[in-house]
Amino acid sequence: MSLIIPHYLLVCGCSKDKVLQAHKKAKEIFNPKGQTNKLVSQLRNVSFFVLCDGSHHRWKNEDEYMKAKTAYIRYLVESDIQFVEMATQEFIS
Repeated sequence: MSLIIPHYLLVCGCSKDKVLQAHKKAKEIFNPKGQTNKLVSQLRNVSFFVLCDGSHHRWKNEDEYMKAKTAYIRYLVESDIQFVEMATQEFIS
């Protein structure tokens, strides 16, 4: 049995332009070309989800994953784009 803790980011805001830019940047980081599973949802009005991969299998190691996630969150904060980070715990048997 193992424990996986996926993280989710809900990105939203009042400025459609800012959210469009954040959506584009999220797709560049979390939906690289050649990946079949998309981690960034479609844009809905002025919000979208980033389903961060709790298993880190898209990155070489956990440090690379954390750097990408931290850089994206820093971008959101510096751009004054609202977001909520959530985490869940899932037991896999």
